[in-house]
Amino acid sequence: MPAIRARSRAHIPAFPTTFDPASAGSGTHTVTYTIAPYGCVMTATQNVVVNRIPVITNVVAPSVCPEQPLAFDAVPNTYASYQWTIDGVLTTETGSKFVYDKPKTSGQTINISVVAVSDQGCQSIPFVAQTEVKIIPFIQLNPQPIYCVAKEGTKINWMHLVTASDNQVRWFETEDSQTPFLPAFIDQSVAGINTAYAMAISNNGCLSSERVKVSLTIHENPVLDRIDTSDLDNIKAFVSGGEAPYTYHIEGMSGGTDGEIHLGALSIGKHNLFVIDQKGCQLDEVIPMLKVRMIPDPYFSPNGDGQGNDRWYITNIERYVDDDVTIQIFDRTGKELAYYTAHDFIAARGWDGKFNGRSLPSTDYWYMIKVGKLDNESMTGHFTLKR
Repeated sequence: MPAIRARSRAHIPAFPTTFDPASAGSGTHTVTYTIAPYGCVMTATQNVVVNRIPVITNVVAPSVCPEQPLAFDAVPNTYASYQWTIDGVLTTETGSKFVYDKPKTSGQTINISVVAVSDQGCQSIPFVAQTEVKIIPFIQLNPQPIYCVAKEGTKINWMHLVTASDNQVRWFETEDSQTPFLPAFIDQSVAGINTAYAMAISNNGCLSSERVKVSLTIHENPVLDRIDTSDLDNIKAFVSGGEAPYTYHIEGMSGGTDGEIHLGALSIGKHNLFVIDQKGCQLDEVIPMLKVRMIPDPYFSPNGDGQGNDRWYITNIERYVDDDVTIQIFDRTGKELAYYTAHDFIAARGWDGKFNGRSLPSTDYWYMIKVGKLDNESMTGHFTLKR
């Protein structure tokens, strides 16, 4: 209220009286006027009411996530009306509560100013405050290696497929499902496509702006369909599954194939076949080559008659060439007449019926065949030399 200066009527000398509402304070005050027209002193009184100026002590302005409405509360909330200004723009809101529902950005600072107005129209000093919009978390897909079917019990954690701020994720079964779920580990022993949708959630409770589709494929490994041993000089392996073409490796041999692998002649024993498909998925298979019966000639006739039986031979000895095989030949007294390894025996095309270069007589002779890779399993018998 401005200061009141009291004066008498025109041309009447007066003693000015000043009233200062700020100094007087709120309440009802009696103001006395003194006038002295023509030397006569006169007094008058008037009641002056000074209204209380509103005072705002606080504005409650919580921090929220970008998608949430921002609610402000002025304290106290008992004045007639309020004037809210947000980032320098006066709003039309007049209540003690103001809900700011306009779009907000992650990390945005919002400036608030509010003025209270009393019933008498007195205005408070503006109360100024700030609040910040919470930062939304991020989530992104991690680079994925190729996953192939693994042994039973091998699991993959969904969390290894994404990176999220604060390392917290809500999972959903579909893109628009509302109820989160806790996914089990991915079973790597089963081929197929596994899909879920993920949102990051931060420590401040905000969710990422969108759902990320997380998809993981478990690829099939190549499989060994069958081994064809119908031709022992050209054994074949047939592979399928995975993604052709394949690369194979077996005991120093390697090559590419669409599924049919020519292994040639394999020695007796176990052989490791290793096949890799286009995705890098692998087949690691042991191919067992069972014993092939060796058949020693029951007789031979080294007389050069062109009948094809001039040398004593063992059919199928070639299957044992790498298996530490030895062949011994004895006479009836047990004297050793010849000693061969399988390799030497094959190179010599068998025994010629001689000892130290001398042709031996027609009679029966004995043999002993030992296979080292079969724990020195031996085969004995006799045959006839005919002249």
